Amino acid sequence: MNTNSAEVTGGINWHPIQYFEIRPEIRGDFAGTPAFEVKGAHTHRDQLRGGISFLVTF
Repeated sequence: MNTNSAEVTGGINWHPIQYFEIRPEIRGDFAGTPAFEVKGAHTHRDQLRGGISFLVTF
């Protein structure tokens, strides 16, 4: 099955102090036909995910 798909990701880098970095991120995935699984069935055309990274440099 062929379908169109796209994704969008946005995030920021925040340095509250010199050696510490926080990087939150959010991502949206989109498809022209149902392609994303929910409870064992591919019934959704989009999905939204988020994540966060914490980095300490020394």
